[in-house]
Amino acid sequence: MLAIPPYLTYLMIGTLGGFLGGLLGVGGGVVILPLLIFMLGVPTDLAIGINITSVIFTAISGTIAHLKMKNVRPRIAAYVLLGGIAGAVTGSLLFNIIHETYKRILDLLLGTVFLYISAKLMQDIIKKKEQVNNCRENIPTIMSYGFITGIIAGLLGIGGGFILVPVFLYKLCMNIREAVGTSLASWLAIATTSAIFKIATGTVNVITALSVGAGAVLGAQIGARALTRTPHRILKIVFSIILLCMSIKLIAISIT
Repeated sequence: MLAIPPYLTYLMIGTLGGFLGGLLGVGGGVVILPLLIFMLGVPTDLAIGINITSVIFTAISGTIAHLKMKNVRPRIAAYVLLGGIAGAVTGSLLFNIIHETYKRILDLLLGTVFLYISAKLMQDIIKKKEQVNNCRENIPTIMSYGFITGIIAGLLGIGGGFILVPVFLYKLCMNIREAVGTSLASWLAIATTSAIFKIATGTVNVITALSVGAGAVLGAQIGARALTRTPHRILKIVFSIILLCMSIKLIAISIT
């Protein structure tokens, strides 16, 4: 049987992750990371490095598109990325300490975040629309959300969309297009900062990350076109259950 070249495999994983991330509205990175770990058996620390580097490409593509459509609030994005870059540096330094000595902690933290995202997806499916209150642009608060997003990016290599988009929607009264566009613009700088640290410390195979990133851009485009014709409510339920199982497995690995 003809073996599939490894970088073609990573391209396919990126395409699948970008496609599903676009359909589910969670971003490709949240899908790609568990695929790398559980389908390809990539060690958690290396998967984190590959993932955070690869998602830069989808962030660039998405940011350009939203800038053209004027869906980015530059002032808010600037405050978020200021806090986010500081958080990304902090998270990356923590990653350097943990991945060398306490790798099981990465599994525990990642499993916990996957558990949160799984619960959030189910909550989005069953709850009524969240009430919008107190929509004020409090600069320290906005920067603090960026800082938290940056720490998660630097430490676990996953995107800030599941943090920033709800904040922009319900705390700053943005519409969904502005929330997504501003989140992507902020995320680009945060992801780049995190990726630079991972590359510098040798936890990223750049060619692999390029393969995954190229696939993710392609998959996101396909996913965007399929979105209106896909029962994404059912997909969210299925992915939430799969993510729940993955989180349990990661947490179990970390404590055994």
